[in-house]
Amino acid sequence: MNLDRLARKINTIQLFSKLGSAIDDCAIARITSWEDWTGPEDLLVEQIALRQQALHDLVVPIEATDQWNQALRLVATACSTLVPYHEGADAWYAPNIAAWSLAWTFSLEEAHLASDVAVPAELDAQLFWYERGHWPCALVSKLSGETPAGYIVF
Repeated sequence: MNLDRLARKINTIQLFSKLGSAIDDCAIARITSWEDWTGPEDLLVEQIALRQQALHDLVVPIEATDQWNQALRLVATACSTLVPYHEGADAWYAPNIAAWSLAWTFSLEEAHLASDVAVPAELDAQLFWYERGHWPCALVSKLSGETPAGYIVF
């Protein structure tokens, strides 16, 4: 993984700058506050994490675990100041999950790029929202996720 490339990328995007803001497409499912997030045990939230773990397992070899952890920490640290992040808060605290979800998404993209493996459609769909300042916080349905319209967005 190229941590310099990852750092440059996340530093050029206005991450979380549009949370709760209007989206031109009224068909996009949305939440408008942190309190609207349904939590980590909601099936449509959990599915994102499960799918990302499966993608991780396919593209990050065990010997790259230290570098993977460095990538996650790099991104999480960079974006934790952009939300009301609280170190040590549990998985029900939406701002922390937003920061870590973003870290996983951008780190997975970098792992795919570094491995010369095509970035999966579901990562592209999540990146679409992050790059526009939003948080794709849940799936619309268990079968959605490969397009931007497949996410509930904050």
